[in-house]
Amino acid sequence: MSAQPVLKAESYDVWMRLIIALFGTVAAAGFAVAWRGLIHTSELQLRLVRASEQNLHLKDLSLAAAGLATKRAILSISFAPGPDHRQTG
Repeated sequence: MSAQPVLKAESYDVWMRLIIALFGTVAAAGFAVAWRGLIHTSELQLRLVRASEQNLHLKDLSLAAAGLATKRAILSISFAPGPDHRQTG
């Protein structure tokens, strides 16, 4: 009885295991890259939401400041002495 068929089957088995291990390694690396991209995308989305909220808050502050400035300007005009007002001194 020859050992040739057993050695051939063993060689085939080793090559198949190496190929499967290689595919598994490539799949794990691909999963890691995809996971990292997902985390990065989530962080960017969170930063975008925070920036949007901050912009909204700054617009509100700007509008409030403009309202106060307009109110102050109106008050200073309405209480300013007119041209017929004369100061005696």
